[in-house]
Amino acid sequence: MKINKFKNHSFHDSQIIEVKENSTDQTFDFLLNYPANWDNNIFENKILRFRNITKYKLEELPFVGPRTILEIIDLVVPATMDDDQDIFGLTKSKIEIITNAGNRIIEFSECELLKV
Repeated sequence: MKINKFKNHSFHDSQIIEVKENSTDQTFDFLLNYPANWDNNIFENKILRFRNITKYKLEELPFVGPRTILEIIDLVVPATMDDDQDIFGLTKSKIEIITNAGNRIIEFSECELLKV
């Protein structure tokens, strides 16, 4: 699933509580304090899971407090031999997560938002 499948979700003001890497299956889990109901100021913990990570680049400044997502931008992946597939045949997506401390770039094949 590409990140643009989440167009019904707004990640703005989601706080990144922690990021866990599972190097065995190339998975990153972002534990978020996610705005479930803006009108009533209700937040709940959710996991934003990325699978088959081929790139994770962190460019943030030292910062006190939780990182807060301002925007997620869908980046264009350069075409390869099989359009958007890598050498293993996995379809790739690339996003940039803009936070109040800087940004993170992630290249992956699948992404899902899960309840904790």
